[in-house]
Amino acid sequence: MATTDAPASSSKTHVDPAIASAAVAIGGAAVSAAGQWRGVRLQKRLEAERESQQREADAKALRDARRKAYAEPLAMAAHDLQARLYAIVESELLQRAFSRAESSHKEETRHWERAYAVDYTCYLIAEFLAWLEIVRQEEPRLALPGEEERKRFRRCVDEAQYAMRKAGDSDLLWIYQGVMRAIGEVMIVEDELGEGHPDKNAEELLEAGGRRRSRPLGFAAFMKKKADDPSFQRWFQRLEDDLLYIGEHKDITRPQMHRIAKLQDAVLKLVEFLDEEVQAIPNASKIRIDLEKYTPVLSKDEVNTARAPKSDVEEAEEAPPPPSEDEEESEEVDAANDGRKKEKENESGRE
Repeated sequence: MATTDAPASSSKTHVDPAIASAAVAIGGAAVSAAGQWRGVRLQKRLEAERESQQREADAKALRDARRKAYAEPLAMAAHDLQARLYAIVESELLQRAFSRAESSHKEETRHWERAYAVDYTCYLIAEFLAWLEIVRQEEPRLALPGEEERKRFRRCVDEAQYAMRKAGDSDLLWIYQGVMRAIGEVMIVEDELGEGHPDKNAEELLEAGGRRRSRPLGFAAFMKKKADDPSFQRWFQRLEDDLLYIGEHKDITRPQMHRIAKLQDAVLKLVEFLDEEVQAIPNASKIRIDLEKYTPVLSKDEVNTARAPKSDVEEAEEAPPPPSEDEEESEEVDAANDGRKKEKENESGRE
């Protein structure tokens, strides 16, 4: 019996050209969208990086402006003061100025020479104290780079103030803590910041959120205010008397100059610290007084007097600055070593 073969079904699937075209179009659109998405992400990342770099540049410019507005003037004021103190102690600046005045045949010249030597020294002390008060009020604007630097700065300032107020040294240039603050306060003036301000850092300081900038009186304004305002002049009377005494006595002993020598040493430490950042003061002008030459040797009576009970004011003024972290750590190590030594001695006794 004859059979008839059925037609074989085709193994190939027919694809509609319209569907294929649509699929290709969709795939192309997806690839294009992915590319655009990656491009947008890259653009946003680059913009974020540029904004971050700009913020860092702006922050650095602001730190530089603040450093120039606060750290540099404080460093220069401290430098001028320590140089003056060095000349008073080591070069007898005041005695030489008074001798030069006496050699003049004009009374007016003699008076001017003596007054200038005293007044300018007073001004340098007052200018330094004014900057300390300004920085105390606006220390965040000093723009010190880290916590360790801020601690070192405070330590240097505390040592300088302690040298001025410490009881027990020579009375020459002894300044109470409250008087230091008062001198700093009355020396401060404030400038309005704005367009056209002569301070080249005014624009950056305005961006920092301040409309005013504090600064000490200039020397001419200081002299005028001291002459016109008795309430201003009274804060400097004791300083003037001490400086006049030094200038009039060529037989000043080294122990009498001990406080001034210690103050020069402390202020120079502050100069050296600040100049690490500002780098504006030549090393040749940073000369330290040899303190050992001016350290008084106490007699037995003087030692007993030093051990006598002190008044509340003397106790407060004589309080030393807080120890540094290194000193605290050293004291802790010494205490631990002493404890271990006592334990060993007790064990040996029991044996």
